[in-house]
Amino acid sequence: MKYKAVVLDMDGTLLNSKLEIDEKTAEELKKFRCIGGKVYIATGRTYLSLKPYYDILGLDTPVIAYNGAKVVSCLGDSILEYPMEDDLVKYFIDVSRRTGIHLNLYQNEKWLVESPFNKESEVYEEISGLSPEEADFENLEEYFSTKVLFIAEKEKLDQLRNEILVDLDGLVHVTASKPFFLEIMKKGVNKGETLKKLMKSEGISLEEVIAFGDGLNDLEMIKTVGLGVAMGNSYEELKAVADIVTKDNDSNGIGEVMSELLDKVEL
Repeated sequence: MKYKAVVLDMDGTLLNSKLEIDEKTAEELKKFRCIGGKVYIATGRTYLSLKPYYDILGLDTPVIAYNGAKVVSCLGDSILEYPMEDDLVKYFIDVSRRTGIHLNLYQNEKWLVESPFNKESEVYEEISGLSPEEADFENLEEYFSTKVLFIAEKEKLDQLRNEILVDLDGLVHVTASKPFFLEIMKKGVNKGETLKKLMKSEGISLEEVIAFGDGLNDLEMIKTVGLGVAMGNSYEELKAVADIVTKDNDSNGIGEVMSELLDKVEL
């Protein structure tokens, strides 16, 4: 099989534990592009949060953000978006009130929180490079969110996940990129489904795609493409469905695979 495209998750995959792109990884991706391959980013991050890394790699392809809930062009224009609206967003606000679990909402690339100075906001700010905007969730001008993110200890989130799946049976897609994140999108929205649409518009067969990931939010994407690669630091559930497992994100795992597959790029 000859490959035309590489799709990259960011945190825990493209980025090392210092939130940097390894020089060797960047070099292999550049070689891939130079001989005709395309490189895409598919992340749970917002567009503004991923953009600095997109620029470092010098990419010119559309990006998948918010775990598939939004696709943005190389010019920064929204191509498609699947936000959650009204009743669902209000449900999650009520859940946050009742449980005391920190809630992030996202509107028009703004990261909204009610408590910008707590430890959860500080953790997300450090990872994302963004600054939160304080908002009263009881008095929003509009009730929609590109995705919903709860931040807490894993045990609390596991319990919350079960509750949400019972209450909203079939209405949402629930996943996690990190043990202390619980990420929720509209029903049917995930990286894999959005990648199908994007590759169709790009004229690339899914069998011609290599995808790298590490989190539960990468499951659908890894299972969808021709070659799904799990990082060495991945969840065990992801390793179980991947075609191959590479080194971890601190050991040039992406670069190791790319160097072996460069001769399989179809010009």
